[in-house]
Amino acid sequence: REMPKSGPDVFLHVIAYPCATARRVLPKLKKHCTKEEIYFCAEEMATVLQNEIPIERLRREQYLVTFVPRRPQNVRVYGYDHARLLAKRIADLLGLPCLSLLSHKGGTQEQKLLSAAKRRQNAFASFELRSKAVKEIHDRKLIIVDDVITTGSSMFACTKHLRNAGATFVISLTFAKTISANRYATALQYLPAQQIAQRRHLSMPDYDAENLNSPKQKNKTDV
Repeated sequence: REMPKSGPDVFLHVIAYPCATARRVLPKLKKHCTKEEIYFCAEEMATVLQNEIPIERLRREQYLVTFVPRRPQNVRVYGYDHARLLAKRIADLLGLPCLSLLSHKGGTQEQKLLSAAKRRQNAFASFELRSKAVKEIHDRKLIIVDDVITTGSSMFACTKHLRNAGATFVISLTFAKTISANRYATALQYLPAQQIAQRRHLSMPDYDAENLNSPKQKNKTDV
């Protein structure tokens, strides 16, 4: 957990990248995921969130779930927005509303191809509020979902748009967070043995290998 001075009020994630599970799961989420992967990641993310804020409080304070939208070019290529699917499943698990509040304008450079400094410059211009979003956001507490946070540029940019529209509290919720290999190794040294085992063995249930690796899925989630 982190408490930054700007951007989201709270950052939550399930596992650190470059752990083996993150290296295995993230490419599949982005390129050819199935319902099982969405459900697995969403359940882990919902658990992390409930450990931070009890579900009764989330409902009482009327938290709203949204997501960092995918580039429209990638939605056309792969046929889905994985962050949207994660957000919808998490909202269903927690009994919270899920709304698409932001859109990706496309045409800007892809974030993963840019340096950290250029990501920040590119990110805010990449997103915009949907026309009817302001009335949904004002005086609301929000949970923004994405698969992974690397530099945080996209998450911070989306948060800025939401705060400008009146959001009062924002939680960043991702499946993974990118950290340096050295930092990851150091963190493992100070974890109790049981937690190390849990982190190293956290993995998806075994599904049919052909299903997971084929880009032409029949059971792709359609939310």
